[in-house]
Amino acid sequence: MNKAEFSALAKRLLPELPGFASREQLIFMHPIRDTLLGIFFDRSISPRAFCVLVFAQPLFIPKEHIVSNLDWRIGGGSWDVDAPDLFAKLGVVLKREAIPFLSKINSTSDVAKAAIELDKPGDPNIRRVIAYSLARGSETEKAIRAFEDFLQTMPAEIKTDWLRGDAQRAELLLKELQTAPGRLSAGFRPGRKKH
Repeated sequence: MNKAEFSALAKRLLPELPGFASREQLIFMHPIRDTLLGIFFDRSISPRAFCVLVFAQPLFIPKEHIVSNLDWRIGGGSWDVDAPDLFAKLGVVLKREAIPFLSKINSTSDVAKAAIELDKPGDPNIRRVIAYSLARGSETEKAIRAFEDFLQTMPAEIKTDWLRGDAQRAELLLKELQTAPGRLSAGFRPGRKKH
């Protein structure tokens, strides 16, 4: 499938999803606040199949694109775009799996809870979401432990610039939480320049 087909699919599903908007292969809750909450249509191995991901992406964690940290595939695998009952079945699965998950995320504490529920042992991406969300929610002691845990899950030898940057930001935020937690929680915007 191409972007135009994904866009048409998303637009066709919108009437079933009040409070959502779409852009290309993304359906998202609107308005967007601290966390992008959505449904993402992704290519599959088969040219006429696709996968559906439900996700929450905290926007206070610096990334320049959609990151699959807090997500999962819904519907048990891939979907056949040519199936005659595609929209009926997809609508049912979205209402059963995606909407309940997305609707319960209303705060940074909810993001942390969702990440803890989806936790994958040793996964640094989930650990990052937990740490940043707890810090953003002013849960200092829990955030300190979560940043320490996140840093422990990082590979001993960091080979990519983006992963190195993640580790450096986490170390700085951990230090700030340990030395001046009140200042951090007052305007916590990791990755943005402080004025």
